[in-house]
Amino acid sequence: MVLDKDGTLIDHHSAWFGRYDNSVIAVAEAVGGGDPLRRALYHALAIDTASQRFVADAPNKSLKIADHALMVTTILHQNGCDWEAAEDIVAEHMLPRLLTPLGREAIRGIGDIHERLQVWKSGGVQLAVLTNDNRVSTLADMRTLGIDHMLSVVVAADDGLAAKPAPDGVAHIAQSLGIPLERIALIGDTTTDLLAARAAGVGLVIGVLSGLDSARKLAEIADAVLPDLHAVELSSS
Repeated sequence: MVLDKDGTLIDHHSAWFGRYDNSVIAVAEAVGGGDPLRRALYHALAIDTASQRFVADAPNKSLKIADHALMVTTILHQNGCDWEAAEDIVAEHMLPRLLTPLGREAIRGIGDIHERLQVWKSGGVQLAVLTNDNRVSTLADMRTLGIDHMLSVVVAADDGLAAKPAPDGVAHIAQSLGIPLERIALIGDTTTDLLAARAAGVGLVIGVLSGLDSARKLAEIADAVLPDLHAVELSSS
């Protein structure tokens, strides 16, 4: 079983809104930008400040942190900032805020994740996490949830493999576990997750509505769309 992290195991908005919001404010202040620049940054990062949530079905929802940093650098440059200076501002005011692991209060499991994964693990299911977050933050989140010891493989965005929606991470997990791809199920909350699964050729692709994409979007790719991973029932066949 391959599991996405944000939006599947943990609440995406709780984990990331504050970090991105603080990053936008810090970057805008560093260049002396006002409301127009902040609005441009929020729009590019698919952030709805009114609801303190990320915009559903946004095309950039699952990009790596490095990709978001490049987007912000580009916007600063388009707004008159020298490119090298923009890179320095992002490196100083954005990346540290996004890469620092969060405290326990911001990592909210979607339901009792520990209990659900324990049931699967006890039933002989091998568990892996595939995320477009970086490894340090991912491992910290897994420890906070108390599930790090249940995971056979963790693949993160900075592990040297092409990130989702590329199939590389899924294929690596299958090889590491010694399981044929057609015997693997993947659960994710975005089309990015599901496209990676389809490209890899896994046997079962499940979309969950606990994250960033709508049922309509997920249904275009998934074998099944469920409220969350707690609604997934695995047979022994």
